[in-house]
Order: sequence, then C-alpha cells, then structure tokens
Amino acid sequence: MATKPKPIPDGYPRVTPALVVHGGVKALEFYAHVFDATERWRFPGPGETIAHAEIEIGDSVIIVEDESPERIQGPADQRVWWFPVPPLHLR
Repeated sequence: MATKPKPIPDGYPRVTPALVVHGGVKALEFYAHVFDATERWRFPGPGETIAHAEIEIGDSVIIVEDESPERIQGPADQRVWWFPVPPLHLR
C-alpha cells in the first residue's frame, strides 16, 4: 500500500515566517539572548552569512536568512504548507 505524502512536514506549523536580515549570525545570537530561541539548524552561506537557519521560539518555527543579491523576496515572507492546493481564484 502506498503511503500518502505529508502535506506539512513533521515539526513545522502550517505557516512559517521567514526573516531576511543583514547580519544573520548576529540576528541568531540576538534572538537566542532576547527571546530564548533555540537553533534547530543552520546552513552557512558565503563568508560569514547564513543561507538558511531555523530557530524555535516557544512552539513557533522561524526561518532566518541573510540578504543576498540572488534573493528576490523582501525582508520577510511566509512559507505556507497547504495540500491539496486550494483553487484560490474561487475564494
């Protein structure tokens, strides 16, 4: 019997905010100090940058990434897990 794909990966809420910052390492240190954030993992970028990191504050997951010329998003975005994809044009 085939298993169904999980629409939301284990350990993630339906909506996950992503922050694009200047100085990702310092931002992670700040979030740990001020909000008692715990780092789930980080993927380093070139130099001393953060390509992608995930932290937990309470039961929330937040993605933190350093700004770079390759990224087209603004200072924040949302990752929304939704399956099946609803026909949004009907809403």
